[in-house]
Amino acid sequence: PADVCDECREEALRTLDGRLTTFEDLTGWDSLLVEFHFNNLSHRNPRRYDLLLEGSRWDALAEAADAWTGPILQAASLQGSLILQGCVVSLSGSGPQHIHTDGFNEGFVNTFVPLVDVDASNGPTE
Repeated sequence: PADVCDECREEALRTLDGRLTTFEDLTGWDSLLVEFHFNNLSHRNPRRYDLLLEGSRWDALAEAADAWTGPILQAASLQGSLILQGCVVSLSGSGPQHIHTDGFNEGFVNTFVPLVDVDASNGPTE
């Protein structure tokens, strides 16, 4: 639902801002210039951040996504369970990511739900 996506997007941006401010205050480093990895925030590529998030808004988004991912998993004879909820925030000017895996276990499935309109200029993920 659009309202859930809007709420999640706003929360993700607020959370990112808060975590980056905390990072910069504690380290004195510019969060745009250094690569770092913590349990709830990672910066692997310029202007792209991975956030782990939780709460009722994210639960509602996961429930909505399960309405279409569940049947796909069943059709592929896979059983799914939610492991974590997170968000990739790509700020304006971020480039493409390098090829990488998101999970190491056989049968791992990652579901992406865009929180912004996606077109040729800002997406898609492949």
